[in-house]
Amino acid sequence: MTIDIDLDTIVAEGYLAAGVKPSVIAARSKAGRDLVERLKLGQGRVRVPQSINTWSKQDDDYLRSNYRYMTDEEVGQALGRSAVGVLIRRKRLGLPAPSKHPDEMTSRVVASALGVDEHAVCHWVDSGILRGRIMPGGRRIRLVRRIDFMLWVINPESWLRFKIGRVPDPHIRRLIELRMMRWGDAWWTTRDVADHLGVDIRAVNARIRRDTLRHVKVRNISGRHEAPAWSYNFVRRSDALGLAVGAGKGSATTLEQFIVQAVGAGIPQVCAAKMIGWTEKKLSHWLCRHEGGAKAQAFVDWRTIQHIPFVRRAVERYHARRRLGYDEMLVLLGILRAWNAHHELGLAVGRGKKLTVGTIERAHKRVLDVGQGRIDPFDVGNKNG
Repeated sequence: MTIDIDLDTIVAEGYLAAGVKPSVIAARSKAGRDLVERLKLGQGRVRVPQSINTWSKQDDDYLRSNYRYMTDEEVGQALGRSAVGVLIRRKRLGLPAPSKHPDEMTSRVVASALGVDEHAVCHWVDSGILRGRIMPGGRRIRLVRRIDFMLWVINPESWLRFKIGRVPDPHIRRLIELRMMRWGDAWWTTRDVADHLGVDIRAVNARIRRDTLRHVKVRNISGRHEAPAWSYNFVRRSDALGLAVGAGKGSATTLEQFIVQAVGAGIPQVCAAKMIGWTEKKLSHWLCRHEGGAKAQAFVDWRTIQHIPFVRRAVERYHARRRLGYDEMLVLLGILRAWNAHHELGLAVGRGKKLTVGTIERAHKRVLDVGQGRIDPFDVGNKNG
């Protein structure tokens, strides 16, 4: 028994069942034209079997709600349709691809916005550092909601994962800068803390191990290592300045004591405020309320204060005749004025309109001449001024 099978007709019927336009089917083959002619009713409209390719409102709603979280195959299985049919319907409804949805960002887009490697972003999502998910399918594309990304990027702890100066997106960089201004703090490495306090870095690490210095441990900062044995410790500047670590037994000096000593040593308030992360107005107000103002502070030899290496470096640069910054010149001039007042030398130290290195040198020479060589504020080796 022989069965005649018209393959062209079967193919045309398959196109029709998949939702291809009848005019396209008619243009592809003679069998397609014959099929369309047989289905024509009235004014040239084609009656398509409702059970074959008609999508109900419930089907469209299910597709809109789940296509971002399910593959086309999974949606097709739930609706009793093929993956190709789901793809065609999704495009006809104007739904964007899951990786291009305006509410979400891929790991590549996040990496480009922050100026980092894409592997780092994948590590953040996989380890839960940045809230996100993996798009359905075998490509393992990481997706992050835009609102979650914006909340994450203005979190100060997130700044430890990337360099703010390398962020190419001006909008994101501006948001971070505004958040930094409101935060009013900064992240320091253990080396930064040790240099500022003038102690060995092992003293700072000892504090961290004993949990007496608050810190944030960052592991796998590059995102390219599975389980690194190393990590970085970061400390807030305010915490480091509030607890100065001693070089020997780990003694502590409070932030208030540091302010009093710094002002007594002649360090200008604007420079002292920068050292502790305050504004000059806040520091001046605190001195007036707690210590009677800057003029009421007793003289302190700056060389006896162990945790202001900035001043010591400024003196060393002055002796080496290296270029001095404006803050360094302010500090040196303030020390000269404090020594002038303490020893009652009666000199007009640095009363010129413009502050230069020459101003410092002339004032230093006058102090040496009046003190007959016995008084030298910049003698690093002698602490008996």
